[in-house]
Amino acid sequence: MNPLTLVKRTQNINAREAALGIGDQASWHTKYKDSAYVFVGGIPFNLTEGDLLAVFAKYGEVVDVNLVRDKGTGKSKGFAFLAYEDQRSTNLAVDNLNGAQVLGRIIRVDHVDKYKKKEEEDKETEQQKREARGVCRAFQRGECTQGASCKFSHDEQACLIHTLAVLPWMRHPVDITRCQELPVCSVPLMKRRLQSVLEENMGISKLFPVQVALWQETVGPGDFERDLCINSPTGSGKTLAYALPIVQNLSTDTGGRLRALIVVPTRDLALQVKCVFDTLASPLGLRIGLAAGQSSLRHELSSLIYLPGEDDGPDPGFLSPLWFQSKVDILVATPGRLVDHVNKLSLKHLRYLVVDEADRLLREDYQSWLPTVLKLTQSRLAKIVLSATLTRDPGRLAQLNLHHPLFLSAGKMRYRLPEYLECYKLVYDIA
Repeated sequence: MNPLTLVKRTQNINAREAALGIGDQASWHTKYKDSAYVFVGGIPFNLTEGDLLAVFAKYGEVVDVNLVRDKGTGKSKGFAFLAYEDQRSTNLAVDNLNGAQVLGRIIRVDHVDKYKKKEEEDKETEQQKREARGVCRAFQRGECTQGASCKFSHDEQACLIHTLAVLPWMRHPVDITRCQELPVCSVPLMKRRLQSVLEENMGISKLFPVQVALWQETVGPGDFERDLCINSPTGSGKTLAYALPIVQNLSTDTGGRLRALIVVPTRDLALQVKCVFDTLASPLGLRIGLAAGQSSLRHELSSLIYLPGEDDGPDPGFLSPLWFQSKVDILVATPGRLVDHVNKLSLKHLRYLVVDEADRLLREDYQSWLPTVLKLTQSRLAKIVLSATLTRDPGRLAQLNLHHPLFLSAGKMRYRLPEYLECYKLVYDIA
């Protein structure tokens, strides 16, 4: 049925209910009382998730916006699914926004029954289908341009490339294990305030080899002249390794600009990384932000930038330059939430980009977060790419646009136990 016909039909039903004085219990909306999602169709293609949030937030707290995009290009398909915190807000949105004009187009807003997000199992099923179709021959020749939307498998070629190590800069990595543990008080060029935070607040008396190696290439002789790719096992101290040089370099200027972005694949990891930065950077006057879906889009965005009409703090005045200025110096984000906010954030002052758990972030498209970030930055980013099993796939690494990269590796170990791990046995008598 024509979408405009559906719009008019819904408007006629609402008009008849109002004329007959039908209450909430007997209204047609009651059929959808268990669903807090609405469908939005006819959206102008240049609208983003943030624009939809601005339009629909007037009728309630929006907790999820899924603007459907093309997998290959990342462009909007013109429809979305949106969830409210309170189901009653969906009734208001349908009654007031169905048939409204947005940028000259009439949008359709309707209830959704039993809407479910696309789960991780769907991606695994798609990957199994790719493997069943066989290896992409164009990718083997280095000619495939389809990326994540390719219908054929890239995995076999990735394993082959991993064995051959075809990238010249990956053939002779810097051996991290050759670096010795170093007492914090002996780390060259480290600021006294940072030393104090490590020793007194975090109880750290010495740096691990990966932390020493990264320090030398960022604050030491290397001075971030090259982008860094680190292959080091889980538990070796990679988070603190990249946090230290970033905090050291940014602590000289704490003036309200987003200058470091750390992207991680999961919410739990984002919380862990933010905890490290909070402990390390906050005492030095740096402000840390989190975009990982812990709260609604609007509330999360208001914690990252100054928004017009905020209740807290002084009124900045009409058209104040303070509006949309960053509240944080360092942002820890998951790729999905980063895409939700990226058009509202200013990345022109961004200096550092950290891609943690790079294998997973480069394997999945995540709404093209990486090309979007690189496009919005105005100067060369110092990039740090980390993983316990760093890919050697040229196609995936090419997405990062690395500048004269340096490869640091701790060997083939994926996990490493602490050197002084102690084991105890407790026998409990239940009698």
